Amino acid sequence: VGTRADHLLVFTRTVATGTRTLLVCVPRLLARIASSSAPYAAGDEVWADTFLAVPEGLAETAWRNVFTGEALEPAATYEDRQIPASSVLRTFPAAVFEPA
Repeated sequence: VGTRADHLLVFTRTVATGTRTLLVCVPRLLARIASSSAPYAAGDEVWADTFLAVPEGLAETAWRNVFTGEALEPAATYEDRQIPASSVLRTFPAAVFEPA
């Protein structure tokens, strides 16, 4: 959702047993949005008004970034239950989250 939503591929995957879910966020078409101050398409400057809509069943889940170890608050704590893309892609231009 937002100005640069078409530059994100976001999805969740749950194993067949339902015991583990991953939240994945990968930017696309980076040449159109990268700048000299944000060449890797990470941070507030790039994603300021773009948000991730998390499925209702995962809105209460706290997440941990597999790549960076950063914590991400549950979607339910954000306005409209949407996670800011700038929080997801704060320091690295792709993210894979597992439940914390």
